Amino acid sequence: MRLDIDEGDDAAAANAQTLAVGEVVAEKYRIERLIGCGGMAEVYAAVNVRTERRVALKWILPMLAKNREVMLRFRREALAAGRIVHPNVVAIFDVVEHQGSACMVMELLEGEMLSERLVRLGPLAFVEAVAIILPAMRGVAAAHAQKVIHRDLRSEEHTSE
Repeated sequence: MRLDIDEGDDAAAANAQTLAVGEVVAEKYRIERLIGCGGMAEVYAAVNVRTERRVALKWILPMLAKNREVMLRFRREALAAGRIVHPNVVAIFDVVEHQGSACMVMELLEGEMLSERLVRLGPLAFVEAVAIILPAMRGVAAAHAQKVIHRDLRSEEHTSE
């Protein structure tokens, strides 16, 4: 099984943010901010209005949600990702429907992007680089153990995070 995290950022450049700050998705997730976007989806920081838990929502772009194959792939992605339980893999909490599209509700990670850290502090020492890449590779290995292949590993994020 393949895990489709992102389809590239070309289509995303042509798309504006589709969910508004303050909008409530599926009657329980209030949008706080756009984290980033790709060719298939936008990712938002949100808060569960019932539990106050902060989450990330991966929202399928409305123009793609009309395509049955895209929605089936998204559901397969959610099922595959949900099978992976590992400290170096983002947890999947839920999949919800909203305005004719779907959202994957995930653990929200806070922190600095590696590219930002490199700009701020310069190149990493070898030991620092290894300390970053080894946990990431452990997460990839956990995915592979569940027969999930991540198709979008890259060294730098191509979003507006």
